[in-house]
Amino acid sequence: MTRKGTIEKGSRTALVTGAGSGIGRCMARRLAELGYRLILAGLDPAKLEAAAEELHEQYGLAVEVIPIDLARPEAAHELSSGYRL
Repeated sequence: MTRKGTIEKGSRTALVTGAGSGIGRCMARRLAELGYRLILAGLDPAKLEAAAEELHEQYGLAVEVIPIDLARPEAAHELSSGYRL
């Protein structure tokens, strides 16, 4: 939904892992209700895109999708390297 690294300084932004389904998707929905911009991370790009589309349409918020396997040791660094806060 948005390009990587476009988070505005001072914005309320939440990174939600496992956001394609289950508890992660529920957390993303609740954070959207509270007005957070969202970064959705997880294994399944199709599920993440579906969640992002749903949240963007329902709440009108910026939602970014990052397909990534956080079980890999280097994944956390890869995930954070594109952002300057």
